[in-house]
Amino acid sequence: MNNSNGMYQVGYCYYLGIGVEIDKHKAFTYYLKSAKAGNSMGIWKSAWCFYYGIGVEKNSNKWEEWIQKKNSKHGKCVYCNEDNTQLVWCLLYDPNIATRLSNVIKIGKKGFGLVYKATWLNGIRKIDKIKDGENDIYKRVCEPSSIVALKALASSKENKTKEYLMVFQYANDESLYKYLRKNFCDLTWQVKLEMLKNISDKLDNIHEYAEYIYTDFHSDNILQDQQSYIADLGLSRKTNKKVLKGDIYGVMPYVAPEVLLGKQQFTKAADIYGFGVIISKMTTRQRPFDGHEFDHKLVFKICKRGLRLEFVFGTPKCYIELAKKCMNSDPQKRPSAIDIY
Repeated sequence: MNNSNGMYQVGYCYYLGIGVEIDKHKAFTYYLKSAKAGNSMGIWKSAWCFYYGIGVEKNSNKWEEWIQKKNSKHGKCVYCNEDNTQLVWCLLYDPNIATRLSNVIKIGKKGFGLVYKATWLNGIRKIDKIKDGENDIYKRVCEPSSIVALKALASSKENKTKEYLMVFQYANDESLYKYLRKNFCDLTWQVKLEMLKNISDKLDNIHEYAEYIYTDFHSDNILQDQQSYIADLGLSRKTNKKVLKGDIYGVMPYVAPEVLLGKQQFTKAADIYGFGVIISKMTTRQRPFDGHEFDHKLVFKICKRGLRLEFVFGTPKCYIELAKKCMNSDPQKRPSAIDIY
């Protein structure tokens, strides 16, 4: 077997017991063969086998020998000689890291920090590929200055005076609530469905890929630009994380009945209920249950009498059916985010 990747894969199978009995010594043997044939993953695995003594005796000298042979597929940084994490890009060293900001304006305040709008004078950094005969030359460049969003986060409880600024894409059309207020009369049903498709896709990413529950679904947390984005994940939590009993938060009309009643904690299905409220809201552009006091009487009507938002005349039947499925009183009967998408 002369294929370095094939030798590495055989070692991988012996290491995990895929189709064969687990044998760490054979795993190391094939890792080393692939390493000697120049396979980068084989080099990496062989080095750490020597380091931890997996299938071979521990040998720090061998570890250092092989770890130095592990070259990044993106080459070495010309500034610090560490592996580039991307083309001509080193995570540890960036000569243009100092970002100059101007026109910094406070535009919002959330429970986990302040939000600002600013002009990023350096511009967004990117990489240009230039053809030089048969070779490619990569060059770091900056786009012209651009508008960005900044979120300020306190660094720690011990150091309350310092803040970190996280830089985000700026959503030109602001929140879904404001977007609907400004553009409602110009939005077709097709455009609204496309927006909901974008939101459901982002929610599915949160549920299935990140394995988080959002818990705070409402129209002020949906941002609009070229497409829809779910923002402000400060209250989100891992799917398997339990919270204190009775710990209920969020905007009342968007909170699922089973959560309001204290029968269940926040779940993916509870997020879907909030999504259903957003569907209903997009037919009226009004805040949910506008004119109602957000008190125990409204909770009683939602949970015990099945009060739900109404739809304007002319709303497509399929649109209404989807919203009702999402707001079903039984969380088991609500669709998943991928089903909606």
